[in-house]
Amino acid sequence: MTWLILGLALWTGAHLFKRALPKQREALGKAGRPLVAVVIIASIVLMVVGYRGAEGPEIYALPGWSWYLNNGLMVVALFLMDIGRVNGVTRHYIRHPMLLGVIVW
Repeated sequence: MTWLILGLALWTGAHLFKRALPKQREALGKAGRPLVAVVIIASIVLMVVGYRGAEGPEIYALPGWSWYLNNGLMVVALFLMDIGRVNGVTRHYIRHPMLLGVIVW
């Protein structure tokens, strides 16, 4: 759990660095971008390691068919989000495709 919290703290710090310390970020110049990217990647690795190592009770077990339903609805949600960006035949029939995509998600 410690690794997970450390990863979340690094993630938050890396994303808030530009807003919280703008002069220090500006002083780094172009070299700051790869540094922040490395910190973000390290934070993701720490979050994954922390999540996999966390012990906790299993609150509920999903039935086997729910995984397929979830994946199918994600394909539909991504399709709706994509047609929200362009004009086409399908968009003509759906008033707010992006909103519907978020609801399906």
